[in-house]
Amino acid sequence: DLDMLPRKGGVLRRVAVTLPVAWTYHQTLVEFFLFASFWGLTEDLKLPEQATELDLAASEWADHMYMEGHPAYIGERLFAALQDSYTALNPAGSVKLPELYRCRQAWRRRAPGRSRAPLTWTQVLLLVNWFLRKRLAGMALWILVCFTTYYRPSEVFSLKVGDRSEEHTSELQ
Repeated sequence: DLDMLPRKGGVLRRVAVTLPVAWTYHQTLVEFFLFASFWGLTEDLKLPEQATELDLAASEWADHMYMEGHPAYIGERLFAALQDSYTALNPAGSVKLPELYRCRQAWRRRAPGRSRAPLTWTQVLLLVNWFLRKRLAGMALWILVCFTTYYRPSEVFSLKVGDRSEEHTSELQ
């Protein structure tokens, strides 16, 4: 029952988030704090004292959820739920979660939205083959670079000869 949710604040604070969203936040936090109990964190967080532990647990949770194949909005939902429950985490608040911020940023970059159907490696190679048959080797290379490096299309378009550096070459080997 949505009316049973523990909600803080006065009337305006309680209506800032609709009940269905509040319920989703509640469920997200229950799941997160079950995971975060490994770090000794409970819903009775003491902020800013436990901010580092919260940041570590949240970034580990984001890694775990990413590796399980969850879409990036799951990480955004955790952050929104934490901000709703702990006002010190709001943009105007005193506590920042830099590790979680970076994890969310990378997750958004690496995990395409649900609106884009993912391509299998076989499909990518079929596209490359099609471009090669049309004698469009540059496009074939562009497709390969996009899919093997996870660069955004605009980043691949902006690459120039000589942009390859030795420090990044070791990552590819």
